[in-house]
Amino acid sequence: MTRSRLDYLTIAGLAIFFVLEAGYYIITSLGLQIGISLNPPSLSNDATLPAFSFPNLNLDWFHNMDPVSKILFAFLVILVIGTATGCAGVYMRYRKSRASK
Repeated sequence: MTRSRLDYLTIAGLAIFFVLEAGYYIITSLGLQIGISLNPPSLSNDATLPAFSFPNLNLDWFHNMDPVSKILFAFLVILVIGTATGCAGVYMRYRKSRASK
């Protein structure tokens, strides 16, 4: 991948992130002004399937964050997932190049 293409992809990724961030901020601020709660209702522990039951996931810590902290947390999660995906891709390419030798 050429350096200029990598620069274009980086800028495109940042632009997409900032558009999503602005959309989230607008939706959150409109929800607060109108009085709509954007937090999902809490699930009861009675929700089960025949073979297994859902684990009790408590995401109150996430819903109690202010919007800026949620945006930063989402950015860090996207960075970690992107880094892991990129590392896996580079490793697979390395293995493929070593196997063809």
